[in-house]
Amino acid sequence: MSRWWFVLIVALGAGAHAQPAPDPAAAAYIEARRLYDIKEWDQAIVKFKESYRLKPEARSLFNIAQAYRLKGDCVEAVSFYRTFKRNYPAEQTEKVDKFIVELEPCAKQQAANRPAVTPVTPVTPVPVTEPPKPDPKSDPKPDPNATVTTPPKPDPGVSVTPKPDVTQPEVKPREPVRQPVVAPPITQPPATEPEPVVETSSPGRGKRVAGLVIGGVGIAAVAAGVYFGLRAKSTASDVEGSESWDPGLDQQGKNAERNAIILWSAGGAAILGGGVLYFLGRRSAEPARLSIVPRASGATVVWSCEL
Repeated sequence: MSRWWFVLIVALGAGAHAQPAPDPAAAAYIEARRLYDIKEWDQAIVKFKESYRLKPEARSLFNIAQAYRLKGDCVEAVSFYRTFKRNYPAEQTEKVDKFIVELEPCAKQQAANRPAVTPVTPVTPVPVTEPPKPDPKSDPKPDPNATVTTPPKPDPGVSVTPKPDVTQPEVKPREPVRQPVVAPPITQPPATEPEPVVETSSPGRGKRVAGLVIGGVGIAAVAAGVYFGLRAKSTASDVEGSESWDPGLDQQGKNAERNAIILWSAGGAAILGGGVLYFLGRRSAEPARLSIVPRASGATVVWSCEL
């Protein structure tokens, strides 16, 4: 089966421009907006604060308050709304005042429910006192007249029998008898048959598509030929009605008539060729047929197909 390919190539040219360096504040703000859109309030607040720290802008500060409000933290939301109103009094005045009035009861209730933070009292270190150093003058000197007593020596006539060393036998604990572990039998999963592959392509499809495309081109050519034919007729009327002879206008009429004839011929041939291709594609898509014709002496098997 022959295939028809129609390729439309469009060439586009563009000049290369140097890209400026990315702004970290803008990058942080874009990431914060992405997190804000997916309702990741805590991470969005961190990124909005980072953007405002790099580049103080009204939008970052306002969105910090918005994220706290949507998160449900009324205390921080009211605090940041008031900070925004103080720093940017001319921006979003009505919205900020409305949010502050709506969130003040909630902020007071949350502040009352939060545990009070007790101030940490500094611990004064206890001074470490060093022990007094000994006075070398107060150390007593040894008495040269003191006598040193020595222990009495044993009598050589008396024998000392050492007691026998009685050791108890070591009793080892009896080890428990371990039962053999029997592994459960491994069951193989039932084998699944592969799903049949469904063929999506139909015979003759390429010819049908080519026939439709060529037929469409032929219709467009015929329409263009009609346009040039009407233009040639109009130009001929202008030439006949003009008192002076204009060779340029006469040549335009002749060119229009020539173009109309060429386009009509090409369009008609394209329509005819597209119809033939589409018909052949439909014939190729028809399956083979098997029929049995009964007769007096038996039966006849007839097999037919389209080429």
